[in-house]
Amino acid sequence: MIKNTYVNIPVKSLQAYGKIWISLQGTIFTYRKKFRDEDHTIEFPIELLSVSYKKKFDWMRLIWAIVSIILVPGLFFLGCSIFYYYFGNPLNLSSNLIYGTGDFMGLFVSLYLIVCFFRKVSVVILTSEEGYHIEITLEGKHKKLLNDLFSELEKRKAEVLEKEAYLLQFSKSNLIIKPLSRIIGQIFLFALPWMLLHVDSLFILILIPIIWHGYKYLLFFTHPKFYRQYYVFFEKEKYSEALEYLRKLLIEKPNYTEAYQDYIHILCLKGHFDEALSFISNLGEDIDLEFCKAAQDHILWSEQFWKRKFGEETIK
Repeated sequence: MIKNTYVNIPVKSLQAYGKIWISLQGTIFTYRKKFRDEDHTIEFPIELLSVSYKKKFDWMRLIWAIVSIILVPGLFFLGCSIFYYYFGNPLNLSSNLIYGTGDFMGLFVSLYLIVCFFRKVSVVILTSEEGYHIEITLEGKHKKLLNDLFSELEKRKAEVLEKEAYLLQFSKSNLIIKPLSRIIGQIFLFALPWMLLHVDSLFILILIPIIWHGYKYLLFFTHPKFYRQYYVFFEKEKYSEALEYLRKLLIEKPNYTEAYQDYIHILCLKGHFDEALSFISNLGEDIDLEFCKAAQDHILWSEQFWKRKFGEETIK
């Protein structure tokens, strides 16, 4: 078994938004992206990947440099306004000094980001035979770890003897209600135009995040109770508890197809492939045969990936 060294390293992508992690476990490279309500994972056998390097500009820095000219002074003025509203002006500072300080801060941040923009960032490019193209930067506190990962990837790639390879994907919609702090933060951002410009009609913007999160909250509760409870444990990676609630759900609603998919997927995540195949074979005729065939293929491919990541002796 090849030692598993690099797991869930956070990286920055130049082509995708959201939080991104990469892992190298055995001879499997994993790319995971969470953006808004989607959690998407792709697992690549390393022989499908080709790695190259180059330098390029990070255009997001230039965009933030332009935005910061307005955003930074606006946030500074807002903070001062809230402070004066509650505490007055104990230092008797003039409005010109406050405005000048805010403008200087905005200009300073903007110039700093422009300088950062002209410093090209190192980028590693992973191209898959399946048509996937991934670009991530080699900057930041994980730079050395990432360089070690890609050096190790090339070494392990030379050791792989398998002639047949296939990438494995799994996407899951994120049903969990967003934290209250994030909801409050979004309401605050949408309230900024109304607070800065004092235009009453802009107050309606506050309703946008409220309605959106209210919709997501209602959507979450359209799922059965046991499914909602399962998903809470699934997000926390407590798979044994998640399976228990899926079993209860399948007893209550035997035709809930999504629960079958999740049940099989969690068994594969735990390395219980024989149990997953037995579960498929015991399904009644009410379940679509095409679904059963696709599920069996998923289990068999997942087992091959598990062997390559953790070793055959770890299969339960």
